Amino acid sequence: MFNDDVQAICPVCNGRTVTYDATKIACLDCKFEEAYGISSEATSASTNALKADQMIIVLQRWQFAG
Repeated sequence: MFNDDVQAICPVCNGRTVTYDATKIACLDCKFEEAYGISSEATSASTNALKADQMIIVLQRWQFAG
């Protein structure tokens, strides 16, 4: 089951006007944005795993459920 109807919440202002793309997540209310830390130039499997972990941490901080 997907939680597409649950919005992410900005960790700075608790705003729910949040946008995201492949590289970052941002709040339209307070203009705070945070990069996932993922680079398309990553080559090793261990580097890719670390960057995936970083993305999960960022999305959890924003309470992203999608």
